[in-house]
Amino acid sequence: MVRYRIQLASASTLARPEEGTAVSIYTQTSSHIDSDATQWLSPAEICRELQIPLQTFYQWRSRGVGPHAYRIGKHLRVSQEDFEAWLSLRSDPE
Repeated sequence: MVRYRIQLASASTLARPEEGTAVSIYTQTSSHIDSDATQWLSPAEICRELQIPLQTFYQWRSRGVGPHAYRIGKHLRVSQEDFEAWLSLRSDPE
């Protein structure tokens, strides 16, 4: 996953940067996500896998207990790797 932080030259340029405004972009790369090889799951696919209602997924997300999700455009996606790691942490030790 790559996170971007954009820093503009001044606060007044936040609404509408003018041409020639200095913009710095800093990237922070996570080593565990390779976007070319990553399998992405939708909330509906996760719910089908876990046999739970879609509303449960969104409740977990709002409480911060569900798998880490990424907003890709207007779509919410969870990487297969993140989902499997999250699921393994919730296994019943018996």
